[in-house]
Amino acid sequence: MWGKHFPLFNEKEDRLYELNELREILGTFSNIKTVATKCFKFRREDSLENLLEQAKNFHYSTFYLYSDVEFEQCLEVFIKNIHRNYPRVNDIKWFDKNIMLVIQKTGNGSPLS
Repeated sequence: MWGKHFPLFNEKEDRLYELNELREILGTFSNIKTVATKCFKFRREDSLENLLEQAKNFHYSTFYLYSDVEFEQCLEVFIKNIHRNYPRVNDIKWFDKNIMLVIQKTGNGSPLS
């Protein structure tokens, strides 16, 4: 939701990774192996009013990375994006996607150079 519709969210949030990025990072360690990978998604529903309240109350720490002026400008664009993409702003539906990795330590290795 936020990365798709709230301006600059993806650029400011640098703590989220795609599966290939996680595998690449883990591949730099000689003492770790991936045992299992599970990708899953959660169906979410909310209203524009609640989403705006979350943003204004910094529900996600990413919002602290905006200056006050930048946040207000992006919030206005977010509202327009929601109206443009969802016909019923009191019943917005989307999926949040997550990745779970099960990793195992295999020895006393260190990052590969």
